[in-house]
Parts: sequence; C-alpha cells; structure tokens
Amino acid sequence: MFEPIFEEQNDYFCSLIIKGEFGNKVVNNLASLIGNVGFNILKLEEVTDLSDNVITFVIADNLTEAEWVKIRSATSSTIFVIGCASPVQEPQADSCFICETSPELCIQTLISMMKMIGGYGHVMTDFTDIRRVLIECGQQNHVIYIESTHPEEAIERVLKQLSNKPIALDQVKGILLNMVIGEDFEFSFSNIDTIITRVAAEVSETTLVIFGTTFDVNKQGQELGLNMIVSY
Repeated sequence: MFEPIFEEQNDYFCSLIIKGEFGNKVVNNLASLIGNVGFNILKLEEVTDLSDNVITFVIADNLTEAEWVKIRSATSSTIFVIGCASPVQEPQADSCFICETSPELCIQTLISMMKMIGGYGHVMTDFTDIRRVLIECGQQNHVIYIESTHPEEAIERVLKQLSNKPIALDQVKGILLNMVIGEDFEFSFSNIDTIITRVAAEVSETTLVIFGTTFDVNKQGQELGLNMIVSY
C-alpha cells in the first residue's frame, strides 16, 4: 500500500537528483515502497536550472568537486546529499552530507526525511527542525535505522549501533530521531520520554536532540521503525 508525500505541493517544490547505478537502485526501490514521491527526479547529467526548488535531495555514492559545483550552481535551495561525504573540505552553505553507502539506509533516510517534512504524526517536526540538526549543528552526518516492536528495545539497539560509529559521542552536535509507526500503534508520550532520556544520557548536554513521529500505512500494531541521524 502506498501513501502520498508532498501531494499538495508543486512538482518543483523538491527535486531528487540521482547519480549512476547507486542512485538508480535507491530510487527504484524507493518507488516500490512508497509509489509516486510527487516531485522531480533527475539524473545528474540532466541538472540545469533548479531555481524554483525549496529543497533538493541528491542520492550518490560519490561526487566529484565539479559535480558538486554543478549542483550547487543550479539551485539556491537547501541541499541534502545522501550516500557520500563532501568532495570539498570547506563548509558548504545550506547543505549537508549524510555519509552512508548502504542503499537500504539511504532509502530509509530519504523516506524518513520526506515524511518529517511533508507528513504527519503524533509529534510533528518540520523543515526548520531538520535544517537545525543537519545543517546548523554540523555538515557531516551518519544514520542508524532499526525496526522493532518495543520502543525500549529499539532505542537500546540504536544506541549500541551509535557506539560503533566512528564518532566520539561527546562531539555529537545534533540528533534527529524519527519514530515511524502505524496509525493503530498504542502511542504513549512515556515512549518519547524513555527514548529522549536514554539518548541524552549518552551525549553532551549541549547536543540538540529533536524527536518526531511519522505514520507508515505499512506498519501494523506495535511495529515501529526508529531512524536516527547524527550530526557532528
């Protein structure tokens, strides 16, 4: 079963730029999961003028400096690159790089971000929240995604994976957490308190933690997904 994302937005509200076999694989699997994403999908070589964009997603397992300059020159919008690190050393204005090379993680991250921007849930987040964590806190990011039927188990598994990332936890500047649930999930705000308390105990007291929930029509009962993007 599919659900619309950005269904009331102009086609050019958002563009998804893909590069090579990696980008094709991600977008094909994305379509099989959620159907029509409701915005432009462009191959990197097709990118020209994206001045109408508000948000631009890029799916690539690598980018050259010239390719990045081409994308950045085509749009003044916020750019989220999923799949690789920045090809340049200097901080890039209004952009971030999510350094994960697993197509599955890239897919889950893209879905999670799209839903947090354009979806709905018990605890709503928006583009401003995502921008604060992923761009204002830091420009290099890692992702963790797990599925479970218990929020407590989910957060313990996420934190265990976080400890294995090449990041000193006291250097984490921001964390964006999204709990993906079905509409019949027995939701409790104590679930949120448990998750946020556990996360806060592992990182610096100055780390910005933003939590949201989004609905997935394919989740049933107490099934949940927990997506964490860590910014540093």
